[in-house]
Amino acid sequence: MSVPNDYLKGAAVGFVTSFTIGLFISPVDGNTARLQTVEKTKLFFNYPSKFVSAVRGRKQKLHEFGRGRLESLQREAASLKEEAELSAANDYYNKEKR
Repeated sequence: MSVPNDYLKGAAVGFVTSFTIGLFISPVDGNTARLQTVEKTKLFFNYPSKFVSAVRGRKQKLHEFGRGRLESLQREAASLKEEAELSAANDYYNKEKR
């Protein structure tokens, strides 16, 4: 057997064991414990979709930030290019006047 399979089997056995022990030493009655377990299980299974939504939201924010930053850099580059062209033109005309 490979190490990941042993790890997963051990994790599954540990989860089932701790879950069973938790049910036996639970401070609430069986019905309440089952309801709480169902609620927590629903949260557990809904967590991946919430996580994906959060990642998509962050991705969108980063995309918008990157787009704004790119536009800012492009404006700055255009400004520098224009300034360089004006400076080159001034230098050219100043040399001709001499």
